[in-house]
Amino acid sequence: MPVSVNTQNRTRAAGRGGTLRRVMSPFDTVDAARRALAALPAAPLRSTGTWDVPQVLHHFAQSVEFSLDGFPQLKPAWFRATLGRLAF
Repeated sequence: MPVSVNTQNRTRAAGRGGTLRRVMSPFDTVDAARRALAALPAAPLRSTGTWDVPQVLHHFAQSVEFSLDGFPQLKPAWFRATLGRLAF
């Protein structure tokens, strides 16, 4: 049985310095979550949202890495509007 990764349900910041809006868990109980985790090695993952599974896992990895090492600083507006557009 495939395990779905729902990228539509997520916690999102409510703006700079805002509070986090909580969303419902895809699992009704801790036991349901444990069963899903136990099934992972035997079941292929599939995404039900707009991101594919590698994008979701990369986002998770970045979140952990940034929380440990610090989040990248946003470049100044003048850079983003000029050289940044050329580079990215």
